[in-house]
Amino acid sequence: MPSSLPSTTPNPQKTVERGGEGEPVIAFIHSLSIAIIPFDELQAEVSASLYPETKKHGMSFADRACLALGVDTKFPRGSLPSARWASCPFPSK
Repeated sequence: MPSSLPSTTPNPQKTVERGGEGEPVIAFIHSLSIAIIPFDELQAEVSASLYPETKKHGMSFADRACLALGVDTKFPRGSLPSARWASCPFPSK
């Protein structure tokens, strides 16, 4: 089992939010030869359902996408801004 399971959503989004371009981030991730899990309809639905609870914790769409991937795959959820996540109740389903 892999030690991390990245979503396709957050990495390019964060780069673009900071004024960069997403394509180099995607190219770099592909160069690592790791599995990237596409953001799908189920993850979109879970992300949307998490909005009311996560908004008050300052979590972004990218944060919710990571949570949704964890819910979908039953893989442990986490992120670099984990201090923000510490106070957020993670979904268990």
